[in-house]
Amino acid sequence: QGAGSQGAYLTGATFDADLATAGYQAVDASMKIGSAGSRVNGNAVDLTNALGALNFTALSIYNQNGNGILASGAGLALTSTAGTIDTLNGTTISLTGTQADLVLANVVHAGTGTGVAISGLTGIGAGGRALTVVNLQVTGGTNGISFTGNNNGNVSFGAASSISGTSGASIAIASGTGTLGFNYNGSVTQSSNAALLGVR
Repeated sequence: QGAGSQGAYLTGATFDADLATAGYQAVDASMKIGSAGSRVNGNAVDLTNALGALNFTALSIYNQNGNGILASGAGLALTSTAGTIDTLNGTTISLTGTQADLVLANVVHAGTGTGVAISGLTGIGAGGRALTVVNLQVTGGTNGISFTGNNNGNVSFGAASSISGTSGASIAIASGTGTLGFNYNGSVTQSSNAALLGVR
């Protein structure tokens, strides 16, 4: 996909590698959308109400003015083994009610929006892993990381991670009755009159 074009609009899609076998068999996919110098405009990958099992073996996303990955609905099992998602003025990762085991090397957010927004996430990886990011870089926006709803699973960010300049809490946790394992090993710099960590 080139500059200004739409990303992958997969709303309501079903991912099943073998229709003859009961249940959903994972579809392995490699996806490249945009580049650092040629971002797509709007949502890069839209998986709203998708079904089945989708595994990204390689993932490279550069977009602006939308979500890097937008996934919602409990019918999708979304996994990845590596990848980079880089969003300018939007939410880099937005997961709502999704089953996930995402492992990503780099997640980058700058401008408006939120770095990582999670609500009602269920981890399906080893030990309940839902999201592991080696290097999260957030500059500006509302929150660096935001949790709402009942989340069940483990979410972690590596030591190279950095959150700075958000207008709201750098890390906002408003989780419900779920069991959330959260580990952030990076740095946080807050220059506005907002909390480093907000829990409610």
